[in-house]
Amino acid sequence: MAAKLLLPAHRTDITHEPGSLTGQYIAGKRSISTRFEPRPTNGKAITILGARENNLRGLDITFPLGVLNVVTGVSGSGKSTLVNDILYKALAQETVSLARGSGRTQVNQRDRAH
Repeated sequence: MAAKLLLPAHRTDITHEPGSLTGQYIAGKRSISTRFEPRPTNGKAITILGARENNLRGLDITFPLGVLNVVTGVSGSGKSTLVNDILYKALAQETVSLARGSGRTQVNQRDRAH
């Protein structure tokens, strides 16, 4: 399906454009049903204690496993630092450790760490 321009640049209210799917959602004519209860986790988690880097100041956070985790916040609050510099690097180190040693023992140690 090819894109089609429905709203000229000089018009500002897309909610009055009948052919605009986006306008229908903004106007409340259409909606996406959402789940009100969080999905159950598998009981396992990764916990970071005392994260200190860039704008993070002693952050303690737990990421449940088996579900989608989303990190949000205002610009400059440390989202990228948390995910890329702290969480990713820790998981990469753990993955290398699992590949080198006895995976069963090290996985059990990680499961107990949360």
